[in-house]
Amino acid sequence: MGDIAILEVALRNHMDRQLSLIALEQAGTEDWYMAGLRFDDRTQRQIREAWGHLTIQQKKWHTHGHLVAALTFGFWRNLLENGGAIHARWPDEGSADYENDLWRKGIVKSFPGGRRHAADANAKWTRD
Repeated sequence: MGDIAILEVALRNHMDRQLSLIALEQAGTEDWYMAGLRFDDRTQRQIREAWGHLTIQQKKWHTHGHLVAALTFGFWRNLLENGGAIHARWPDEGSADYENDLWRKGIVKSFPGGRRHAADANAKWTRD
């Protein structure tokens, strides 16, 4: 489990940095969870739950790092999916587009060499 924990911390730190850069460009803040990015309802719920687990002192000081640490591995994994409904029960229902709004705008940079690795893996499994 220790190796998985190290992987999780590295993954979330890289993705957090890229989300911070996206938020800084779009909203002038590195606090991506407050920058108005188009997160789906599930992602917004997970952010609220993580916020609810923070102590009063954590909410006052160094909130960004504490919130990132409180988010589950599943949260970060979900950001690699398509994105789901936004305001699923409201008249202004929409859908998050994680491919274009998050992945292409920066999260892809969290996985340097990923495209090469995927191509190598695909070639490995498609050879006769």
